[in-house]
Parts: sequence; structure tokens; C-alpha cells
Amino acid sequence: MDAPGEGGADPDLPFEEGARDALDADLRHRLVSEAAYMLYAKRGFADGFELDDWLAAEGDVDNLLLNPQFASARSEDTVES
Repeated sequence: MDAPGEGGADPDLPFEEGARDALDADLRHRLVSEAAYMLYAKRGFADGFELDDWLAAEGDVDNLLLNPQFASARSEDTVES
């Protein structure tokens, strides 16, 4: 086993400035899937918009992950609807 600082990353060091934890691909897929389903349900379960729902859900999830303030704006929109 390498000593800290010798060949491996030191687990006690904080993340480099600007670095972010990567979201697990499976978790992102699940979030997008659930968001797409909610769009499908909101439309009254009308078929034929699967790709549109998926792409819109991806955009929403990515915006949520990259811009946490987006979440509070979206929740206010949902409450007003």
C-alpha cells in the first residue's frame, strides 16, 4: 500500500477547487426516467411523445444538478400550477 502522497490520491485532501463529485450514471438515468414519466403522466398518458419527454427530462435533471437554485424555481412553478 502506498503512503499518502506516493502514487495514489490522498483521501484526506479536499477536492481541488472547481472539482465536483460525479453523479452515478445509473442514478442519473433513474432521475431522468422518473422525470420523463411525470411529463407523460402530466400529458394524460398520451403516447407518441417519448423522445420529447426524455429530452425535456434530461434537460431538467441536468439543470437541477448544475444549478441547484433551479430546483426552488421549479418547485414554485409546480405549486402555482
